Amino acid sequence: MAAEIELSEARTTLDELGFTSPNSLLELYVQQTNTLDQALNKSGYSEETQKLIKLYLVAILAISSGARRIKSEGAPSGASRTFEYDPNALDNLKSAIRSIDPKGCAESLLPKIKLSAFSMWSEAANVKFIELVLHRKSHALAG
Repeated sequence: MAAEIELSEARTTLDELGFTSPNSLLELYVQQTNTLDQALNKSGYSEETQKLIKLYLVAILAISSGARRIKSEGAPSGASRTFEYDPNALDNLKSAIRSIDPKGCAESLLPKIKLSAFSMWSEAANVKFIELVLHRKSHALAG
């Protein structure tokens, strides 16, 4: 029988990697990895390797759909949180999963597109860009 992963394990893995993803999506990622059970059963991989494949795959699915890495958090009522996108995180996890899954059980679920650094701008960068454009427009109109 293939190793099972729980939502709590997937959440812990993402948290420890520093990424955030909504529970509703995380549940679907866990369900998606369970579609590999038949292939994993036939693979001969140990239960630990099967579990690792599934946890890596959940992280890959979350990151490829826009999960953000928490860069810093503030608090005592000036609550702030900044995020960053690591363009290498997805490639690193794909390499890790391929190294422990030489039979390619998870290959069909790995994202085929490569995210560019441009598509991974942080929300803060988008806001700053918009502010810059508006600032330039207001100066152009004033002058």
